[in-house]
Amino acid sequence: SLILVAVTVDGKPVVAKSDMLGPFASATFAVAGPVRAPAAAAAIEYTFVNDYGGNVKATASASGQ
Repeated sequence: SLILVAVTVDGKPVVAKSDMLGPFASATFAVAGPVRAPAAAAAIEYTFVNDYGGNVKATASASGQ
């Protein structure tokens, strides 16, 4: 299950509502408020609960193109 999903666009973090996901599932989470597409890749930070109940922080990137 996802605890936190945040996207950093132009140095400003924007938090998205997160939820539980089933194994091997995918989902789309909307961010709160309007967000301009970044000129460069946006940093995505997320925290999830692993199978042992521990919180794991991870990052990814996405482009607005």
